[in-house]
Amino acid sequence: MKKFQFVLFVILLSAANAFSQSPEAVFKKAIKSSVNMIGSKNSGSGFFVLPNVIATNFHVIEGEGNIEIYANDSEQKWKVMGVVGYDIAADLALLQVEGKGQPLNLGSNPQVGQQVFTIGSPLGFSATFTDGLISAIRDFDGIEHLQISVPISSGNSGGPLINLQNEVVGVIVSSVVRGQNLNFAIHVNHLKTLLKNRFESPMTLVNLLKAVVVKPPQRSATGYTNEAAFIADVLTMLNDFRKGPRPSQYGMATCKTNLVWNDLPAQAALSTLDKVKCSAPMTVKTYDEETSMQRALLAGAKPNGIYEMLIYGHETIEDCLNAWIKFPQFRNKILDPRIKEIGIARQGKYWSMMLSY
Repeated sequence: MKKFQFVLFVILLSAANAFSQSPEAVFKKAIKSSVNMIGSKNSGSGFFVLPNVIATNFHVIEGEGNIEIYANDSEQKWKVMGVVGYDIAADLALLQVEGKGQPLNLGSNPQVGQQVFTIGSPLGFSATFTDGLISAIRDFDGIEHLQISVPISSGNSGGPLINLQNEVVGVIVSSVVRGQNLNFAIHVNHLKTLLKNRFESPMTLVNLLKAVVVKPPQRSATGYTNEAAFIADVLTMLNDFRKGPRPSQYGMATCKTNLVWNDLPAQAALSTLDKVKCSAPMTVKTYDEETSMQRALLAGAKPNGIYEMLIYGHETIEDCLNAWIKFPQFRNKILDPRIKEIGIARQGKYWSMMLSY
């Protein structure tokens, strides 16, 4: 009987390991599916999830009009056809490319203690393969994160987190500078949802900025006291976001301003730009208020009122905000104490600001 139990144990153990692969085998597959992504402002990593679709972080493509994508195992380069999905809250994006790559399988149910690997381009060193463990599974603002001991650096963002079964269980997103090997990946379930709900046709790669939400308790009853304070708060939030983890995450109160993130008004503002991008260059004008309200509601925002401003011809958010503020009718709107949310989107030199009351 004991001999039978021993044989059964060996069979079960062999079955459990049958689907596991060596780190060398994981690397050989991962290098064929992973890519190096270089933009004018940002750089990062990505990987194929479909033959012509690459997954990465949203912050890797944020503010970019063009992204160059290179294979990690050859001289091949892919041309970006457009964005076929993005989730700003989860910091994920999907890019459709011309040509085909080798997709990685998406796994499920990552566990604490599981050995995992990633491949990316930390500090520009392409095809860097590292390993570690899943240290914890944490929820930040409704987004499930995997805390990992895998060493990562700038340039790893958007790379795959892979288990021994050669399945993607997460997407590398950030590290906490103050910590040592205190790194995070977005849970694969968020990527699965995005992939399932991707666009039918690619959208032009756009420069989409985050939306901001005014915190009434931290603001004076009369709103912003001057234009400079408003602009300073918006710029501080945008800059802090680009530096790494969002200020509201990981218990790091690194940004004490009157603003926090909310993505819905930005998505509504972006839909405006998709509709007007082929029109003649705009000076400053107000978009139809009723239509803007409808777009905000479709995006999921629940405002009592909407006021939207469009402008053309500015390269930077600083120039854009300063231009808006010069117009008296817009200055009054921006400084209105009733404002709860501010969404800003950019497409080329076209800008939209959506104020939600």
